[in-house]
Amino acid sequence: MLSRHLSAALLPFCFAFSSSAFAGDYVVSYAIDAGSLNDTGTVRSCRYGELCRVSSKSLDLSILISVYLPLRRNQKELNVSVSGGRSRPDCCFLSDGVDWRSFTLEESFFEIRLYEGHARRRNEFLINSPLGILYLQFSDLK
Repeated sequence: MLSRHLSAALLPFCFAFSSSAFAGDYVVSYAIDAGSLNDTGTVRSCRYGELCRVSSKSLDLSILISVYLPLRRNQKELNVSVSGGRSRPDCCFLSDGVDWRSFTLEESFFEIRLYEGHARRRNEFLINSPLGILYLQFSDLK
């Protein structure tokens, strides 16, 4: 009888601590395949609506990821920005010479092609050099 009351009393505390610790968190595992230069890792402290930083020292890249929960639709929004010191300061690493992209996060696995070159200026026709592929795996998504 005492154990039943004790477990009933502890149950709200368990839910309170677990929900505050994990309510807005998700995990990102990444791999970058850039020919002879590769990097992998995991970032466990990402929160919805906030920037999550992935740093690759071997490739001199910084990747900013943000996932937003939907307001009306069931689809999450994924924003990815890639920057670094591999090239000139105005270098960008995503297709079409942009420094960030927005995607609908329908699957937990993402593959994004990386390029090296410079940012698009006005109507400039741009072909940047392929650098490699960024793989993102999301887990613990709501």
